[in-house]
Amino acid sequence: MIDTAITTDPDFDLPHSQHGKSAAARLARYQRMMARRKRPKGQAPSKGYKTARAQAANVYGKVARKRTDDARKWAKGVVLNHDQIAVEDFRPKFLAKTHDGSEVSGCRHRTGQAGTDLDGNEA
Repeated sequence: MIDTAITTDPDFDLPHSQHGKSAAARLARYQRMMARRKRPKGQAPSKGYKTARAQAANVYGKVARKRTDDARKWAKGVVLNHDQIAVEDFRPKFLAKTHDGSEVSGCRHRTGQAGTDLDGNEA
């Protein structure tokens, strides 16, 4: 999976398309519909709940298809307009890893409380 797409030509920079942001209102509507139709434990979901769930799934699917389409069109444009393409698998070994698995480079991992580290000691 590619996290970042970089080219040497600014014409091929891929701006964020905001598909999720544009679908947020519709998705929120269907999620509210599901919340209103929440069933007690042990009961089957109502027809309205199932319909709202299917509509929310359709919105998610549409956003995913739009993102995939944008990525394919961008990649096709890059391939057609460049003679050579280099791919780098950048996995630096010099980044420190904290005990929770997150990467930290050049700074101490801190909690939300100012002046203390993860163990609660003064920094």
